[in-house]
Amino acid sequence: MVDKEDKDNTIRIKVNADSSSDIVINTEHMQKVAKSIEMINRSFSDIAGAALENINLNLQQLDEIAQNFHDRLEAMTVSAREYYPSLQAAVANVNSAGWPIGVNFDHDVIISCSNLESPEINKRLTEFYTKNNYNELFQELDLIIENMSGGYREQIKSVKAILKNNINDFTAVMPTLYSLIDYSYNLALGRNQTASYARIGLIRADAKKSEEDNLIGLYEILATSTYKILLEHFSYHSFEPGVDETDFSRGTVMHGRYNPDRMSKQQLIQIVLLLSAVQVLG
Repeated sequence: MVDKEDKDNTIRIKVNADSSSDIVINTEHMQKVAKSIEMINRSFSDIAGAALENINLNLQQLDEIAQNFHDRLEAMTVSAREYYPSLQAAVANVNSAGWPIGVNFDHDVIISCSNLESPEINKRLTEFYTKNNYNELFQELDLIIENMSGGYREQIKSVKAILKNNINDFTAVMPTLYSLIDYSYNLALGRNQTASYARIGLIRADAKKSEEDNLIGLYEILATSTYKILLEHFSYHSFEPGVDETDFSRGTVMHGRYNPDRMSKQQLIQIVLLLSAVQVLG
């Protein structure tokens, strides 16, 4: 049985004859609870509405971002179609003069060599790398050092120190640079912990695989360039002509079959650039 007692805004529910078991409910408290629930419902409704509005706004912004990305990608694609063929042709011409393309290459300088003959390419690139006390050459060496570790890092740092102290001592570091090219080549291809070394047959196979991978863009251009120069330096060159007539190559230098008196600063620069280029293969 339920009794309402207006004097204190309570509802008393009798459970049995014994009043000690009655349930007493304060109606004022119930009204407050009801209002609180109503406010919570409104808050949830407001939050849900705000969240939905925010989601719609974010979706709109994402759509704008996606459209902007599409427009930029399309513009980049058009630019790449114009950029890469001209760079590829210039790099090929530079390679034909025996020059590798280092990681820190200057685009404008390479493009400027597009229609030059080998003697002019040699002159332009040698001037570029020797200006300001060989600043560009030492920048390449700094990048090479960053990508080396352990004893190899210390070795290339010693090479830099020798050249910094007296660039005319460059003939002393040429065999070391060739050795580091061999090491870096195997490291880049994941073979540094195997018995493999940079021999002509392996380089040819790697070059063919790289070509078959159909890579697109700048990496393809640089990889093709690097393999071309690697093949020239690591292919067989006869010792028969004698130290004053042999070709400049890894084999003739490492086996003492190339007279150091014949070595040039141009050759030094080319070997440093080849080491730089080899580090990013793989």
